[in-house]
Amino acid sequence: MPRLSSLWRNLVHRDRVDLELDDEMRAIFNLLVDEKVQAGMPLEHARRAAKLELGGVEPVKQRVREQRSGAYVEAFFKDVSYGLRMLRSNVGFTVVVVLSLAAGIGANSAIFSVANALMLRTLPVPDAGRLYTVRPQSRLPTTARYSYPFIQDLQKGFPAAAGVAGMSRVTRARTQISDGAEPETSSLQLVSGEFFPVLGLRPELGRFLTADDNRTLGGHPLAVISHAFWHRRFGGTPDVLNRTVTFNGSRFTIVGVAPEGFSGVWLESPVDAWVPLMMQADVRYMGNFSASNADINLPWTPQDNIRWLEIILRADRADGPEAAAINAVFGPKVLSAAEAVSDPKERSLFLDQRLVLEPFAHGSSNLRDRFRAPLFALMGMVALLLLIACANTANLLLARGTSRRHEMALRLSLGASRFRVVSQLLTESVLLGVLAAGVGLAIAPLASEMLVRMTIGVESGPLPFPVGIDRNVLAFTAVLALATSLLFGIAPAWRTTDMSLGSTLKTGGRGSTGGRRTRLASLLVVSQVALSLLLVVGAGLFLRSFQNLSELPLGFDAEHVVSASINPRSAGYREDELPALYRRIVARVETLPGVQSATISICGLMAGCRSSSSGLFVSGYQSQPGEEVAVQEFHVGPGYFRTVGMQLMAGRDFDERDLGTPGTVAIVNEAMAHRYFKDREAVGQKFGYDKPDLEIVGVVRDARVNTVREAAVPMAFYPMNQKYFAGVLDVRTTGDPGALAAALRKVIADVEPRLPVDRVTTVADLAGSTLRQERLVSRLTTLVSVLALALACLGLYGLLSYGVKQRTAELGLRLALGAPRSQVLWMVFRESLMLTGIGLAIGLPVVLGASRLVGTLLFEVSPNDPATLSVATLLLIAVGAWAGYLPAWRASRVDPLTALRHE
Repeated sequence: MPRLSSLWRNLVHRDRVDLELDDEMRAIFNLLVDEKVQAGMPLEHARRAAKLELGGVEPVKQRVREQRSGAYVEAFFKDVSYGLRMLRSNVGFTVVVVLSLAAGIGANSAIFSVANALMLRTLPVPDAGRLYTVRPQSRLPTTARYSYPFIQDLQKGFPAAAGVAGMSRVTRARTQISDGAEPETSSLQLVSGEFFPVLGLRPELGRFLTADDNRTLGGHPLAVISHAFWHRRFGGTPDVLNRTVTFNGSRFTIVGVAPEGFSGVWLESPVDAWVPLMMQADVRYMGNFSASNADINLPWTPQDNIRWLEIILRADRADGPEAAAINAVFGPKVLSAAEAVSDPKERSLFLDQRLVLEPFAHGSSNLRDRFRAPLFALMGMVALLLLIACANTANLLLARGTSRRHEMALRLSLGASRFRVVSQLLTESVLLGVLAAGVGLAIAPLASEMLVRMTIGVESGPLPFPVGIDRNVLAFTAVLALATSLLFGIAPAWRTTDMSLGSTLKTGGRGSTGGRRTRLASLLVVSQVALSLLLVVGAGLFLRSFQNLSELPLGFDAEHVVSASINPRSAGYREDELPALYRRIVARVETLPGVQSATISICGLMAGCRSSSSGLFVSGYQSQPGEEVAVQEFHVGPGYFRTVGMQLMAGRDFDERDLGTPGTVAIVNEAMAHRYFKDREAVGQKFGYDKPDLEIVGVVRDARVNTVREAAVPMAFYPMNQKYFAGVLDVRTTGDPGALAAALRKVIADVEPRLPVDRVTTVADLAGSTLRQERLVSRLTTLVSVLALALACLGLYGLLSYGVKQRTAELGLRLALGAPRSQVLWMVFRESLMLTGIGLAIGLPVVLGASRLVGTLLFEVSPNDPATLSVATLLLIAVGAWAGYLPAWRASRVDPLTALRHE
């Protein structure tokens, strides 16, 4: 027995033994040095000789450190082994803790993986931190689009000729791999020859486009395809070089394959192929441009007044010589353009603009900008969920610690330090955190993929960008697991070892610290209730906001209109050929059963085109300095307002006389009439771009044509013959519009087999798609709040059940002395209500302060909405009552004789 005790002390007190050995060896070393110095040896020689005598060339301090490190490693593995055995011996406890923590860790990892893909992950190019894009800095409304001649001027004055590249937006192109093959739609981007050198990439096969491939209009039918497109459409065959592929009717020769993992610089728009800018007219690119005094039907590349390109470059810093070189070119152009501005104040504003370099390491993304605020809100809510899970786990560990107090007392009585026992308990907590992190990482990829699909509306097929597990997500999850393990493990471990050894060993584990342990458990439950209230209120606010948006009047009939997107330009049609084509399509569609009317427009409802023109002249309206006099434009065919259900408020609709006289009439919405004509009658007034030459013949009711959330802006509708290149066929039906999709595709194919149809969908579905962000946030926050309520309910139930078990003798005695069972039930039930009430009292002020942080994400609902706060409070009270009733009922059913006999 003494030998066993000695072995136990050696195992438990290895750290103390190491410290004593360290002190002893230091003392011996110092004695040896003193003896040699007294014998006449210099101090440095004496220290060297002493080190050799004690252990060769190895310093004594290093040897002691290694011995202590070995002991720590051995102790660590023993703790891990013992912790695994303890968790395995109580499988039910382990499963409950791991699953509750895994929900919080998995949710945080999933949200972080999306944030990582959107905001942290850089482009897969060398030295991405040196990439910049060029943005205008101006007090006037402007866009970051530039003409190709301007980019050429920049390249001439730039420090490195290959340092400036131009690129278009990503567009959809009708693609045919070989003659006779079924056409498909692919993603295409036009780039200058400097694009790939600026990115610093090397081709997988062949070569990239160069500056020499971008000199002659229509003279460079060359393409570089992406690695994914190469494998998807060509099977990854090495002989893909010099093969041809057709984009919108024009043949291109494949000269290179981009490296694996690179699919362009637009996050949510992966590119299948890159072609030279000089081929713009050949691929019929007509997207995302600004034009003034230019002919958009002629090739864009040589025209200085068509701004359609974005710029990327490499620089060491944003304020370096590259920025100066760009403004040296931009400044004279601004001065020259300012000569046409007559108003001194407007000229001053116009001259006060410059170009700045903006970091481009993460590429471009509309989704990133739109989803940033909701993503941060979701990250905050899942972080609160994890805190609730930690509080719940800490309560479970406190209850479990009670059953292990005799074990802890025995270890402490045998000589183990409190720090050593606490480290053992923390090891078990870390093991729980690691297991939960493993389960969380297993569900995180699926959850993050589902999150992205719900956000961008892609139900099947590959995602446009990866959101899986990478080094950042692994590091985040590891840190999160360790932090949560310490968060929920330290207090229970410390409380478990805080005891009187004598009384604990005598009573077999029932000690004197139950009161403090119960107070800590109560504090944890109160915090769960407070945090749950915050989550429930947040979910309620987002849900009400989404309902408000869903119930908004749109200003048109979304329920009975189906929309088909078509692209006649990609089929090779000239502008003068389109009226006849549209008449044939509309006539055939209107013969379908259930179709009331059909019409053509250049941009569909809820498509978010936002095509606009600024610098308008409005008769009788005096603009303010710096004001942008602009309208959003819609070009529509005959019967458009009747087909989509927009109500004409004044004047008349377009008719045959308007179709024959292009550029003379317009119909405006109420927003434009109120802004520019105020108290004047809008019908009969005029406005225009060079002069007021467009007569307003009608006014239609305001409609939310861009998105459900976006209110009506000043709009002008023009007859379709003024701008024939359209994109949308709208059809009004008497029945279910969704049932008409297949018939529409067939009719269009019968009229023109070459005409691609990108999508056919109901306008109601299009309107719903603009609320993806709001729908996603409301659903996820509701799910998080339900999980939080479940954890809070579990925590409260566990605390009361533990209290009833600890007070079994007391309750039995009360009942034996004649206390009514209803009184015992109320005594326990009252504790549940009290804890819930304290949690609500603490949580309400926090809610009132924190809810303002999400105010910008809400729609027509106050961040401190009384109805939402009331419903959330009542819901928490109901959950608290439900969680407390069962333990209270069990307490009232305690058998007095059994309880007293057990005691």
